[in-house]
Amino acid sequence: MTATPLPRPRKTRLSREEQKAARSQALLTAATQYVRDRGIDDPTWDRLRHHLDEAEAIELLLLCGQYDSLATTLLTLRVQPED
Repeated sequence: MTATPLPRPRKTRLSREEQKAARSQALLTAATQYVRDRGIDDPTWDRLRHHLDEAEAIELLLLCGQYDSLATTLLTLRVQPED
């Protein structure tokens, strides 16, 4: 008696909107974690890399760091937002 092979799981295709939402969520999670924790854990990095190549992921970190630095500077100088 031979064993019947199990069927392969079907890959579900995400709609364009679902892909965009997943990409946005990955970027937002990475940015939040980077600023809050001063680093990104491996699962978050893997999700980010699913949507961005290495250079783009590094650029995102640099951009987040620049915005965080600017925000810290403005808060330290007590700069009031314009009306």
